[in-house]
Amino acid sequence: MRLSAPAKRMVLVIGASSLVMMGAGAVYYRSFSALLFAFGVLIISVLNIGKVFLMERAAKKAVELEQSGTAKSYIQMQYFFRFLLTGVVFIIPMTLAKSMDDPAGIWGSLAGVFTLQIAAFSAKFLKTEVKKPEGEGDSA
Repeated sequence: MRLSAPAKRMVLVIGASSLVMMGAGAVYYRSFSALLFAFGVLIISVLNIGKVFLMERAAKKAVELEQSGTAKSYIQMQYFFRFLLTGVVFIIPMTLAKSMDDPAGIWGSLAGVFTLQIAAFSAKFLKTEVKKPEGEGDSA
């Protein structure tokens, strides 16, 4: 699947911000807890990258469904699916934190949630030039 320019930028920003958060966690914890924190950030950041792909696909499908009038219900269903997927993925760091009696994984996954918001703001405020495919444009 080909991603649009804003979606590509979001994926890059998610990756970069997750690395920054992992580094901050390593500086803060300076122990085995830093690995748990990094794992929490990593697992949620991978989920967020997947959610960008899902949002891109849902937006393209909604444009196709707009004429039939089912686009709104399709978008709502996709939103609920992504929300449910986030809850299911949160179970992994929570279980790990409970088994190791260390909440660093939970804090890492909470920090990882913000990577999608950071990426969304960057896509909105950092303008991306949209290039037209060859063959499209004004014909003289």
